[in-house]
Amino acid sequence: MINAKQQNFIEAYLTSNSMKEAVKKCGIARKTAYNYLKENEVKEEIQRRKKELMQDTTLFMQNNLQRASQVLMDIINDEKTPQSVKVQAVNSLFSNCQKLVENTDILERIEELEARADDQEQRSIDKGA
Repeated sequence: MINAKQQNFIEAYLTSNSMKEAVKKCGIARKTAYNYLKENEVKEEIQRRKKELMQDTTLFMQNNLQRASQVLMDIINDEKTPQSVKVQAVNSLFSNCQKLVENTDILERIEELEARADDQEQRSIDKGA
């Protein structure tokens, strides 16, 4: 079970730019912080919180992708925009679109592999029962 000091450290660790800053925020020794990081419960909580933060950030970006793309299209379509800026906007659109397609494909493959692994694990359990 994570105690209050560990919870304070986790919060400081996740919101700081360095370990020095994190230990200063929560008032513990650097050695104590590194000892916390060795504990499974603390590591798991940090990973869980990082995953949650990444999911929130991804959702925010997905929700604003259309608006960001529209801004780039407005730049491209604006007659007053210099050609070099238009080229950068087009490159940005294409690059981001390509990354989105690649990441979506990778996520779909991972989900499929996880489902297969779960099926195999369930079959192994069923055979042993």
